[in-house]
Amino acid sequence: MLDKNYEKRINKLRKRILEMAKLAEEQVKSIFFAIENNNKEISDKVILNDEIINDYDIKIDKTCQKIFALNQPVASDLRFILSTFLINNRVEFIGDLVVDIAKTFRNIHYTKPIFFSKLAFNDIFRLTLKMTEDAFKSISDNNSSLAQIVLKDELLLNELNMKNIELIKSILKDNPEFVDEAFAMFQISNFCEQIGDYAASIAEDVFFMVESQMIRHNYEKIIFGENSDDDD
Repeated sequence: MLDKNYEKRINKLRKRILEMAKLAEEQVKSIFFAIENNNKEISDKVILNDEIINDYDIKIDKTCQKIFALNQPVASDLRFILSTFLINNRVEFIGDLVVDIAKTFRNIHYTKPIFFSKLAFNDIFRLTLKMTEDAFKSISDNNSSLAQIVLKDELLLNELNMKNIELIKSILKDNPEFVDEAFAMFQISNFCEQIGDYAASIAEDVFFMVESQMIRHNYEKIIFGENSDDDD
């Protein structure tokens, strides 16, 4: 027989993961705004807010463990809890990457890298934020179609990051005095790509939760219409 508090725990888990995701989304928005507007005070706030995400991480992890221990969930509830357990970790990692971006930005000695406008950062910031927003919305809406859009966008984000890195190398070749700036922007570009990777992993988790199908390592076939039911 199900524990009388089972449904209460499930609802609490759903509420917390959505709150955590919303906060992480705001963190991503804030750090990109800080960089684009050269506002290091906002980057300081972003670093402080990460503690709230860490608190959510611990609470969600404990709730998942409690449900597994007391209720032995099955079917859709089991998929939801497994997916939430994974998503929780990924959102926490996104929060950590935002902090990495904030710290890197704070350590840039110039008020703003003079070659920032020559790089693809505006496109990278927009796409990284879009992927994060779509991934989190796919959780709240149980939307596997939106999750697939995130997976498609990951391919584009990877291309933008590679383009950015090549541009940084080119600029640095002609302006070696900007080596510190260039390395910082190189790091930020890679951190954005990693945020996109975690957003894509969240999308895979949502797809599993909704469709009861694992697509990790096989998602390109699925999202481009080459679906396969092989389980070998």
